[in-house]
Amino acid sequence: MDLKGSISKKALSEGFQLFGVSDINKLEKVEFPSGRGLMRPSEVMSDARSLFVLGMAINDNGMNAAI
Repeated sequence: MDLKGSISKKALSEGFQLFGVSDINKLEKVEFPSGRGLMRPSEVMSDARSLFVLGMAINDNGMNAAI
Protein backbone atom coordinates (compact mmCIF):
# COMPACT_ATOMS: atom_id res chain seq x y z
CA MET A 1 0.00 0.00 0.00
CA ASP A 2 1.31 3.49 -0.83
CA LEU A 3 1.59 6.38 1.66
CA LYS A 4 -1.70 7.98 0.56
CA GLY A 5 -3.53 4.67 0.99
CA SER A 6 -2.01 4.10 4.42
CA ILE A 7 -2.96 7.56 5.67
CA SER A 8 -6.45 7.24 4.20
CA LYS A 9 -6.98 3.89 5.89
CA LYS A 10 -5.82 5.30 9.24
CA ALA A 11 -8.00 8.44 8.93
CA LEU A 12 -11.10 6.40 8.09
CA SER A 13 -10.41 3.96 10.93
CA GLU A 14 -10.20 6.93 13.33
CA GLY A 15 -13.70 8.11 12.40
CA PHE A 16 -13.15 10.57 9.55
CA GLN A 17 -15.67 10.17 6.75
CA LEU A 18 -13.68 12.13 4.18
CA PHE A 19 -10.05 11.93 3.16
CA GLY A 20 -8.35 13.50 0.19
CA VAL A 21 -5.07 14.85 -1.10
CA SER A 22 -4.78 18.02 -3.14
CA ASP A 23 -2.10 19.98 -4.93
CA ILE A 24 -1.15 22.81 -2.56
CA ASN A 25 -1.13 25.36 -5.39
CA LYS A 26 -4.92 25.13 -5.62
CA LEU A 27 -5.30 26.36 -2.04
CA GLU A 28 -2.68 29.06 -2.50
CA LYS A 29 -4.96 30.69 -5.11
CA VAL A 30 -8.08 30.77 -2.91
CA GLU A 31 -9.06 34.06 -1.25
CA PHE A 32 -9.01 33.72 2.52
CA PRO A 33 -11.59 35.69 4.52
CA SER A 34 -10.01 38.16 6.93
CA GLY A 35 -10.38 37.91 10.68
CA ARG A 36 -10.64 34.12 10.86
CA GLY A 37 -7.04 33.30 11.74
CA LEU A 38 -6.47 31.34 8.52
CA MET A 39 -3.04 31.06 6.94
CA ARG A 40 -1.89 29.98 3.52
CA PRO A 41 0.00 26.67 3.51
CA SER A 42 3.14 28.46 2.28
CA GLU A 43 3.08 30.59 5.44
CA VAL A 44 3.23 27.47 7.60
CA MET A 45 5.42 25.13 5.55
CA SER A 46 7.03 26.80 2.56
CA ASP A 47 8.29 23.60 0.91
CA ALA A 48 4.99 21.65 1.11
CA ARG A 49 3.63 20.36 -2.23
CA SER A 50 0.44 18.55 -1.17
CA LEU A 51 -2.15 18.84 1.56
CA PHE A 52 -4.46 16.42 3.27
CA VAL A 53 -8.16 17.15 3.58
CA LEU A 54 -10.04 15.42 6.40
CA GLY A 55 -13.76 15.67 7.08
CA MET A 56 -16.13 14.47 9.74
CA ALA A 57 -19.84 15.04 10.29
CA ILE A 58 -20.50 16.46 13.72
CA ASN A 59 -24.00 16.28 15.12
CA ASP A 60 -24.05 19.03 17.70
CA ASN A 61 -27.23 20.95 18.49
CA GLY A 62 -25.30 24.09 19.40
CA MET A 63 -23.38 24.12 16.14
CA ASN A 64 -26.48 23.27 14.11
CA ALA A 65 -28.44 26.13 15.70
CA ALA A 66 -25.83 28.63 14.50
CA ILE A 67 -26.44 27.76 10.85
